[in-house]
This record gives sequence, structure tokens and C-alpha cells, in this order.
Amino acid sequence: MRNHLGDEPLHLLAILDDVFADRVQQDHLRARVDDLPQPADDVGRGSRDRDRFDPGHLTIYPVQPGDDSVACAGGVVVDLGCGTGATFRALSPWLLAPVRWRLIDNDRSLLDAAMVSIGALAEAVQLDLAQLDELPLRDATFVTASALFDLCAASFIEALADRLAERRLDLYAALNYDGTIIWSPLHESDGAIVALFNRHQRSDKGMGQALGPEAGRALADTFAALGYDVIRADSAWQLSQGVEALQIAFIEGVARAVAETGGMAAAELRDWRTFRLATLKTGASCRVGHVDVLARPPDARRHEPQRH
Repeated sequence: MRNHLGDEPLHLLAILDDVFADRVQQDHLRARVDDLPQPADDVGRGSRDRDRFDPGHLTIYPVQPGDDSVACAGGVVVDLGCGTGATFRALSPWLLAPVRWRLIDNDRSLLDAAMVSIGALAEAVQLDLAQLDELPLRDATFVTASALFDLCAASFIEALADRLAERRLDLYAALNYDGTIIWSPLHESDGAIVALFNRHQRSDKGMGQALGPEAGRALADTFAALGYDVIRADSAWQLSQGVEALQIAFIEGVARAVAETGGMAAAELRDWRTFRLATLKTGASCRVGHVDVLARPPDARRHEPQRH
């Protein structure tokens, strides 16, 4: 089995506003900014440049043994915590054949929005992900999730891994926050802010004590222990000029999360927030670390999907 970082980059997920708009309300890292202006298409592109994407890393269901193309003839991709369909929008351009998407979310309004944009290629299932025994994996060939697992407890990841291993299903888990935030220009309180924010990220978001920054490693270790071939790759968000509205939303979200921890004096937090917002006018930038995880069963040659 493999469990390594960065030497086989995935270069996959995509436009930052999709992810911001899709996450649950409690998650201050990914504040809801549905009404904000759309950023440029190259926001956060960095390590996910389409020109360097290797589709062989996302073999969903080769129609012939040894076929390394991204194909899924008649297959079903199950998207956990789908929101308005960010994963569909990011991955669809790379699929060489039409697939069925099974969108899973506990928010009916988000599912409805996703179905409007995706249409006949998808089916919507309203489900609390805590009910893993009811997860509809019939006919599934691949499972995806974006910006989800850092909200979840270790027990959830372990239980999900067991379910996927029973059916020998691949998992592509994108955008797992890794605990690093680097702003430019620097502020003397940045280190304390990040530490308190990470403490908040580990609090219960409705699915037990969240793993927060440890989610990417927990995913990799859990699936590797089950014999999966695991690849990890950097997928950091890059926030710079041209996406000030998103930067404002991120700064405000971080400030709210830090305030909720009670670990910083109000005056210090207010000074940091004022500084951060003011520097947006002079070209401030921010890098938010994330890791993508691709976990594949030991035998990468796909089998017929199970139908029971």
C-alpha cells in the first residue's frame, strides 16, 4: 500500500466560491457567501492547474482491464455532503463518459439547487450522514466528498472506510483543511489566531468531535490500514487580489471562530481583524492549506458494481 504526500499530485478541485457556498453553516472556515460576486476562474488554481492534471489518478471504472482513463460507463458516483454540486462541477470536465451522480446531503434546499444545475444526470438523496447504515451505495463505483471530513469525527471516518472497503469502493476526498494559514503582510497575532482557529475546528460540528486539521492524515491512515493504495497531495486555497469579497468572508469567519473560543482578548482580536481588512486595499494575500486524498482498493482494476 502507499501513503505518501505530493509526489503524485491530483490537481483536481476547482473554484473557491463553489466550496465556500456549499459548506454547512457551522463551519466558520468555509463561510457561506452565496451572494458574493463570482471570483475569477483561476482562484486557487495553483496546484490544480488543468494543464497538469493527470486523469489516470481518477480511474473510476475502466471498461477494459488496464484502461487508465477516467471513465464510468453506466457507473454511479456518490457525492457525500454535496451542497449545491461543487464536486460535480469540478470533476465533470474530466469524465470521458457520462455517469450518474447520487447526491447526498441533509439540506433539502441545497439538494434542490444542485438538481436544478445538474438535472437528469443526478438523483438527490436527503440523508443525515451520521446514518451511515442507510448510505445508498447500490451500484456505486466511486465515492467523493469536498471540504467535508475536517468537520467529522475519527469514528465517522473509520465507519465509512469499513463500509467502502466492504464494497471495494474508491474514495476521493478533496479539500481537507491541514491547519496552516499564511497571511501577507504578517501581523503579530497571526500565530495565536491560527492556533485558536484550529482549536475551534476541532470542536463538534454536529458529527462528534471534529478532526479539523488532522482529517487528511486520518483519512490516509485509516484507508491505508485497510489495505488501500493512498495518495495525498497539496490543494491549498490561494486568496489574493481580485477576490476581496471572499477574503472578507474568510477573515470574518476566522474572527468569529476565534471569538467563540474565548482564548483572545477582544481588543487584540479587534486589532487583528481591523488590520486584516485594511490590508486588502493594498494587495494582501492568504494561503489556506488543504490536502486531497485519493484512496483506492489494492486491486485497482475495477469490478462490476455490486447491486444489492
